[in-house]
Amino acid sequence: MKQWKKTTCNDRIRQLLDRLQGSGRIFLFLDYDGTLVPIAPTPDQAVPSMKTLRLLENLCLQENLRVAVVSGRPLGELEALLPVPGLILVGVHGAEVKIPTSHGFCLRGALMTSQHGEFPQNKEICFRGLALLAQGAKELLSGRRGFLLEEKGHALALHYRLASPPEAIEVLNGFQDLWQEVIQDHHLEVIFGKKVVEIRPQGINKKLAVEALWPSWPGSVAVYIGDDTTDEDGFQAVVGRGMGVLVAEEERPTAARFRLKDPADVIELLQEMEAIT
Repeated sequence: MKQWKKTTCNDRIRQLLDRLQGSGRIFLFLDYDGTLVPIAPTPDQAVPSMKTLRLLENLCLQENLRVAVVSGRPLGELEALLPVPGLILVGVHGAEVKIPTSHGFCLRGALMTSQHGEFPQNKEICFRGLALLAQGAKELLSGRRGFLLEEKGHALALHYRLASPPEAIEVLNGFQDLWQEVIQDHHLEVIFGKKVVEIRPQGINKKLAVEALWPSWPGSVAVYIGDDTTDEDGFQAVVGRGMGVLVAEEERPTAARFRLKDPADVIELLQEMEAIT
């Protein structure tokens, strides 16, 4: 890695840049919501600025950088939000992927199987369980405001950011009753994020996504940056071999060794990485 400018960056960013100094190659893994863009009241409001898109495009042009966005969002949403040449996109925590090639086209499909190689065989069972939960959740949410049920194909997410706390508790208790009857027999698992509960196939997670992609660039140092509980899987993938960076206002238990305060810090770090001399 060439010399960083580090002219105006804060101490948190300077510490990260100092640790990256001398790295020949960097494989940068970025979460989307709460990392590249601030958390918004609804997912469709979390849109990147043109400045962020240009920054990502410039980073993808760097010979010593490879950049991937690893998100819980469906791949189609990521493609619409991040139309950046050269950017690797991983959707639904690793169930979907788009990988640009040197020949000018992209490889699309499923990035990996589950942790035990069961997902292809049990795919239809998983989908049947998700369909049952979606139907039950729609009945549960009928006539209620402040909730968003997101059907992702490979996963199901219930957002309650705009709901009143008492009603959110009531709905979540009802949703828990639903999933407890379904998840075990349909090879599903429950994950909790920031005002969201998500159901996904067992073993599909961001750790496996990183482990599937990282070997494609031998000799690189992996940097995983994320803000939510699902990103802890990504941090685990780079422990001892790369750098995990938590995006959070306050310190909290985490597998990440470094912390940035908010998405503005992340953008500033990326700008410093873009400005290699």
